[in-house]
Amino acid sequence: MNLSTREGRRQQGLLIQKAVERAGLSVEELASRIGCSRALIYQYLSGATLAQPDRLQQIATETGVPLASFYGAAAADDLRRGRRAAERDDAQVRLQERLRQLEELAQAQESPPDWGALASTCERMVSLAAQAEDSLAEARALLRLGRARVRMGEFARAVDVLARAAGLFASLEDREGEADARQALGHALLSTGRLAEARGHFEWVASSDRWDHRWTGTVSLAAVDEQLGDYRQAMARCDEAAAILDDRGSTREAAVGMIYVNANRANLYLACGDFASAARLARQCLQEAEAHGDGGQHIEALLNLAVCALWQGRWAEALGAMQSALPLARFVGDKGREALVRAVLAEVHAAAGDHDCATQMAKDALAAALSLGDHRAELFAQIALADAYLGCQRESEARYHAGQALAVASALRLSLYQAECRLRAARQALRTGETAEALQSAEWALGEARRLGARHLEAAALILRGEWNLRMGRTDAADADARAGLALAGELQARPLQWEALSLQARVLCALEPPRREEAGRAAAQAVEGIEQVRAELREAGIHDTILEDRHRLAIYALRARLLMDSGRRSEVAQFVRRTGWPPLEEALPPEVRGVLGGSKRGGGRQ
Repeated sequence: MNLSTREGRRQQGLLIQKAVERAGLSVEELASRIGCSRALIYQYLSGATLAQPDRLQQIATETGVPLASFYGAAAADDLRRGRRAAERDDAQVRLQERLRQLEELAQAQESPPDWGALASTCERMVSLAAQAEDSLAEARALLRLGRARVRMGEFARAVDVLARAAGLFASLEDREGEADARQALGHALLSTGRLAEARGHFEWVASSDRWDHRWTGTVSLAAVDEQLGDYRQAMARCDEAAAILDDRGSTREAAVGMIYVNANRANLYLACGDFASAARLARQCLQEAEAHGDGGQHIEALLNLAVCALWQGRWAEALGAMQSALPLARFVGDKGREALVRAVLAEVHAAAGDHDCATQMAKDALAAALSLGDHRAELFAQIALADAYLGCQRESEARYHAGQALAVASALRLSLYQAECRLRAARQALRTGETAEALQSAEWALGEARRLGARHLEAAALILRGEWNLRMGRTDAADADARAGLALAGELQARPLQWEALSLQARVLCALEPPRREEAGRAAAQAVEGIEQVRAELREAGIHDTILEDRHRLAIYALRARLLMDSGRRSEVAQFVRRTGWPPLEEALPPEVRGVLGGSKRGGGRQ
């Protein structure tokens, strides 16, 4: 319809006339309603005058037809298309406004962090961005969602989300976004034991032109090497990452980066049994993490300090570190690290002889780790349960959880923890009289410890092999293992290993022909002295003393009392038992020693 011609205007007039007739109106009524003359309406109908849009809109309103109907079918289609485009534009504007509002909400949920709420917000952002066909916004929301899931310890779910984010960024040729997504994806994969895939992503990131991507990718490759037990290569990677940061100069970003590099170095020192160096770096990381407000690295530093203190028998310090880390993990909403802290705390309680507390705490940690799919926390929880059950002589349960821990460590290819689990298997086998299995596990752990350079595990394996040698009557070999284990334990200042080695040495000396009881007595006295130092530290810290709930430590005290008796120092036996302040000790003593105690009590009563 060409409205510039009279014929086109006449066609429009016919459309108006039909609408008026269908509405049951006369020309006079229509003119009256829209406020014009009857003559003007006739001019519209005849095509003499072109009806203006405002008049047409009035007519359309009065007759109840769409305005587009007065312009013919093609014009109506154009109008409809225009209206739909406008509606789409309006919908797009509404979607973008909603995305902006959710972005503001997400920022608020990140500081202070509420990872669960942030994940929920990001899921809505992903959906809205997909509706808006905004691929960049969708990729960014997926990256944010994946990072939140990593912080929550939901690694398996994070992997799927981050893989989608990396793919979207790649399709958009956004290398910066792709590097961020690959870095986060690598860590999620590392936490689920998919080391080869993680390495591939970290290598891609480390090859970036950007300095921040290069150092993060490089230090993450160090974490892969550490997990595989290649500590030399891991340390070299840390040095490479540190050099990248040094080139950046004295910036806040470089300072924060060094926290991560030094945290990885501390892990490596810890893996080698160099507790002094590990603790020194962990304390440095702790201070710097506090200064920069990095909650995750603050917790990691406390974990490293606790593990150092656990091996060195500074159990009051270890408990204090974990009791500081637990509320912090809750506050930052890091469920994975919260489960890990609980597991390490349970391990310390088990070492200190509080087996009931350790069992319950380890069960809670294991339940959380399994629900999150956090294998690191699961590993430590299984180890803690194995130790707690072994301490209260529930050997079958201890064996089960040690086996589960070994399965996790093997699946994750954690050589260090495979050796630790084998040591536990050797200890359990010795206690149940399975000597062949005990030797096999101890020898395997010893070989792996030496390959890794894990001197603390080497010391523990030597002591356990020495126990096997003593049980088999091979006193010379047992003595050599005890001395070698004691020397290593002394270098590392690992007091629990020291008193275990001294106890073994004392029993070996007693088994010689002729027995060397005086030397045995000195070794037993040193072992007791080491345990008493730890007991005193726990009491001073206001922590309940349960160390002698462990029957094997109690046996060291019984050995000391017997050697005092055998050396003719009968009067010192009662004093020793009294100073110990542990009533169950008397029941653990041989009958002839208990007899001396009875006489001493009667004599004391007569005085």
